[in-house]
Amino acid sequence: MKVTALTAIKHSGKRYGAGDVLDIDSKSAERLEACGAAVIAGDVKPEYDGEALFEETEDLSTLKVDELKAICKYLDIPATGNKSELIEAIEAVSEEE
Repeated sequence: MKVTALTAIKHSGKRYGAGDVLDIDSKSAERLEACGAAVIAGDVKPEYDGEALFEETEDLSTLKVDELKAICKYLDIPATGNKSELIEAIEAVSEEE
């Protein structure tokens, strides 16, 4: 069964980031979904935790555009533009604080 990680998780000795798709047994999938760490792939688009991503990410360039947009939403700044523009906007706010 395929699930999409909503947060960074460790499963079977491997680390997965938010947005990664795992192909795992149904019992593990249900357990990850129950604790809010993953959703069954195809059920819904992952909703990223902008606050956690902002606090835990050292290199914004490793994030996906949807993750950067979640950070923008958390910081209450416009979430428009391409990846580099989103990173610039986030870094500008980070430097102000």
